[in-house]
Amino acid sequence: MIIFLYGPDDFRRLKKREFVVGQFLEKHPGGAVAVFGGENGGLEKISTFLLQESLFEEKKLGMVSDMELYPGIEKILKGVIKEKNTTLILESKKAPPKSSFLLKEPVISENFPRLTGAEWKKFLANQAKKLGVGISVEALTFLSEIFEGDSWAATTELQKLSSFGKEISAHDLTHLGLGVSPEFWQLFSGARSGILKERLKTLATLQAQNEPAAKTFNMLSSLWGEKIPQFAEYDVSIKSGRLEYEEALLGLALG
Repeated sequence: MIIFLYGPDDFRRLKKREFVVGQFLEKHPGGAVAVFGGENGGLEKISTFLLQESLFEEKKLGMVSDMELYPGIEKILKGVIKEKNTTLILESKKAPPKSSFLLKEPVISENFPRLTGAEWKKFLANQAKKLGVGISVEALTFLSEIFEGDSWAATTELQKLSSFGKEISAHDLTHLGLGVSPEFWQLFSGARSGILKERLKTLATLQAQNEPAAKTFNMLSSLWGEKIPQFAEYDVSIKSGRLEYEEALLGLALG
């Protein structure tokens, strides 16, 4: 049997692999497990593992990470597809051609793209729940925009926040300096300046540095207390699709 896991989301792909390995060991505690990669790589070693029979190890599991590093590996795989005693987990960051037999039954394949939008926020909410992290909707949105589909980095950050001891707000995250460089903080104070020219100059600089407008908007909303009512109005307009983050920031700067 072949299980093919592919896509750029390393974290979710790894968790799936761990799940499959756990199931295998639970069902076959005496089964053989081999990992191929790095010094233990090479088509010859993989081929030997697949073809070798043992009187003492009825079931065996092999794992091949970074499958794309093994040109020609597909040639030795077709004999394993219907093999009942051998399970082979293949991993690749890239999707194979649509015509590849790895995307067709009886191969079990699963894609792990970078999550976006509602799926990305749902993933973060589930991770926070698993780790016992209390987090506000605003803080969750803030995290989702900072890490932008990077499930590994986001989960690592949630693990750090699990010892915070209270529900985490967006204000807490900004004061922790989450995902923000010192240079950004220097610019950030200018966005709240009492001088119109300074506010506009700061927004132009942030835009030139490709800082996400959503990130800037959410950070400002948690720190610019006197403008909370305006932020709330703009937030409703953004979520209803009547306004973009860039337009809201300009309106705040001008107002």
